[in-house]
Amino acid sequence: PGSRGSPAHQHPAAFRSRRATWTMHVGELIDFVQGMAVRAGLIDFAQAMAAQLEACMEAVMPYIIPDNVVLAVSALLAVAGLSHVVPGPLLKMQSRIMGIPEWFLVTAGELMIVCGGIYYYHRKEGLYAVAFCMGGACATAAMMPNPLHRPGGMVFSSLTLAAAVWANTSGAWDLSSTALGFLAASYAAGVAGRIFAPPSAILSKYLGFLGSKAEDAAPAPTQATGAAVATQVTVATVTATVVTKTPEPAVKAPAVLTAKPKSAAPASLAASSAAGGATPGQVVAARGAAARGARDRVATPPPRK
Repeated sequence: PGSRGSPAHQHPAAFRSRRATWTMHVGELIDFVQGMAVRAGLIDFAQAMAAQLEACMEAVMPYIIPDNVVLAVSALLAVAGLSHVVPGPLLKMQSRIMGIPEWFLVTAGELMIVCGGIYYYHRKEGLYAVAFCMGGACATAAMMPNPLHRPGGMVFSSLTLAAAVWANTSGAWDLSSTALGFLAASYAAGVAGRIFAPPSAILSKYLGFLGSKAEDAAPAPTQATGAAVATQVTVATVTATVVTKTPEPAVKAPAVLTAKPKSAAPASLAASSAAGGATPGQVVAARGAAARGARDRVATPPPRK
């Protein structure tokens, strides 16, 4: 029932009619979808797939026993660790996809192989090793650069740990409070290792040899380039400072007059033109007339007395 001011309270018949109309439309839509599914054979296909899945589960269930689950979890850890340890293009691709250095991948792979062996031979203590590995695997999946890659790894690692717990309890899921505490601590330690280990400079220093040489030598060009850029910037700064502090001449002389003189005449010519205010052409003409007059006096001696 609606409130006193609502349309349903004011017009109950119209509200019931509208609700009946919507109910009829939804029912017609459901019937239409079911009819289309029947025509396309989807319902028959889904029923057949469900029957086949049930038959497969009936055939597999006798083999889903704790011993087989322990073997499967141990083999999964060993195979996954081996895929991380093998160097080459696969290791480089995993490092690029997961966003972690290669040396950390190799270390994690070796740890997974060891934990798989411990869990297979010592099921009770090995459960904490599996929790440690799956904590790191879940954190790695959650921190992947591509968000689309995160859900699959998180769900798969969680299901692997759940299968190990199921196998240890023989399907009863009855763990003591102490075992649950150690299990949670191991899981948290794996998560912390994934978060804090890759950026560690100390671990990278002592375990960096596990990665490829190209990864170790990659920072060197960056440092050299940075030093070269810093040198160029310093030289450019000094040059700019020298150019800025160098005073420019008040009056720029013509290019012909600023060239290196072959004799002292052009320099005196420029000084004379600047001092007398005459143009260089006038100064040259005056000098030429003076020189001709001097030659005439030398060539014609004065008369004897």
